[in-house]
Parts: sequence; C-alpha cells; structure tokens
Amino acid sequence: MLGLSEVVKAFLTLQPTLIDARGPHGFTLHFHAQVGGESALTTLEYLQSVKQVKLKPIPFLNKK
Repeated sequence: MLGLSEVVKAFLTLQPTLIDARGPHGFTLHFHAQVGGESALTTLEYLQSVKQVKLKPIPFLNKK
C-alpha cells in the first residue's frame, strides 16, 4: 500500500468495511500506513479522513 493511496481508496469505495479489516498478522490498514512512514503518509491521512482512530506510538519505529 506504500504509495498506492488511489488503490486503497478504490478498495474502500467498493468495500467500505475493509477499513476495519486485519491482515494475517492482525494489523489494521491504519497500522500499516503508520509504520509505512513518509511514503504512506497520504494513505494514512486518507484512512484517518474515512475513520479517525487513535494512533498509538509504535516502539520499533525509529523516530528522530
């Protein structure tokens, strides 16, 4: 999904319930976009505009 915001938008337009879907490891779309960093920022902003969720700090992200 990194850099594929238009694809994510298309999937959610066709199937809005995917906003709450979890992948095989239990992670949400919001989580994946959050850990995607700068290249997934547009996707994260879009997801937050569709459904606002409280993003928790992710310890393994190296924030400088």
